[in-house]
Amino acid sequence: LYPPLDGIISFGPFAAWQLRKCLSDEAQSVVAVNAMGHAKTRSWKARIGGAFLNWSKSRVVAPCEAERRRLTDLGVKPEKISVIPNPIDTTSVLEAAACARRIGRHSLLASLGLDPTRFVVAHLASLQPRKQHEWVLEAAAKALSSGLRLQVAVAGDGEHGQVLKALAVRLGVEESVEFLGRLDNHAAIQLMVAADGIVHCSRKETFGYSMVEPVLL
Repeated sequence: LYPPLDGIISFGPFAAWQLRKCLSDEAQSVVAVNAMGHAKTRSWKARIGGAFLNWSKSRVVAPCEAERRRLTDLGVKPEKISVIPNPIDTTSVLEAAACARRIGRHSLLASLGLDPTRFVVAHLASLQPRKQHEWVLEAAAKALSSGLRLQVAVAGDGEHGQVLKALAVRLGVEESVEFLGRLDNHAAIQLMVAADGIVHCSRKETFGYSMVEPVLL
């Protein structure tokens, strides 16, 4: 789907640098908007972006009905909007999962510095405020205080990392929370297979791969 498009707008209130990529001299111009929930519908930037799309694009592709409604609220004409859900490559996910199962839970967790004898919960998300890692750390503190042998694996990087590490110290759970940094997709799938549970509590998502993939697995 995406290679033939004139552009993809992902995240944010229609940032100027993204819109610049969408300019086209072609008679027909199509752009995909993957920004569900990220842009404030009533902000002036978002409304300017909506007006730009309405004026310059022949078709606008949205990943879901909620995004269609948001674009309509921004002034994009409904007849210009097509809904095409985000794809997921199930083959590569299942192949990585099969590889992980051959390696085995114990070996996979140990290779990541995790304790296979504990109940391992994985949280895979970029380290930014909207992902609400704080909820995970606070819940872990309560679970550990009740006696559960729990270990939390946080996979991802971002500007919020130092704040979260400091919070883990304040909560007294730093010995039970492992910050793994950014994992490539294959390693992320293997972590999900090896973990006893997956948690995700983001406020906003363009498309929830972090939940769709665990459900598939």
